[in-house]
Amino acid sequence: MGSHQTINATTRSLTQTQSLKQIRKNAQVPGVIFARGLNPSTPIFLQRKEAIIILATGERVLDMVIDGKKEMVNLTEVQREPGSGKLVHMSFHLLKAGEKTHASIPVHIKGTAIGQKTGGLVQLVLKEIDVKALPKDLPEFIDVDVSGLDVGDHLELKDIKLPTGCELYHMKPETNVVACKPPAKEEPAAEAAPAAEAEAAPATEDKE
Repeated sequence: MGSHQTINATTRSLTQTQSLKQIRKNAQVPGVIFARGLNPSTPIFLQRKEAIIILATGERVLDMVIDGKKEMVNLTEVQREPGSGKLVHMSFHLLKAGEKTHASIPVHIKGTAIGQKTGGLVQLVLKEIDVKALPKDLPEFIDVDVSGLDVGDHLELKDIKLPTGCELYHMKPETNVVACKPPAKEEPAAEAAPAAEAEAAPATEDKE
């Protein structure tokens, strides 16, 4: 597979005097890396700007440089401040070579649907596909070719060719991924109500 997005991290001690509030004030984001072994979790902090850029890509599987050492990780959780949406914490899972893991991989639409030529709209129903694979086989994203879709057609997970080495993880093959919807119908202009016309007409008196 191709290289993944890279993010830098620095380890932090749980006994470090610098509080999480101070870390966030210094334009950094606290986080943690979970892994199997004697030291199951490693507290870290990341640069806020870099973290925001990575999140914008939608990628979950990343190359992380931790104190100068490169590792592969899976982004598992993002915490934001209620209301403001400010990034406050990120959680990762350390991936080990030779050990299969599961990850959510972003879906990318490829091609132009037949139905789009007649006004159809391509709608991405499933933004991520959960797969299980060795770390080396985890892709940055999964391409879904929609060029054969006409209006009313759709693709399910069973129709998608997954990258070599990947298999679905706890997902039903019949799950919809993308569809070509008919064009939206324009509502006809509302006709003036007879009552409104009657109100606009001048009143007349009855003659006996």
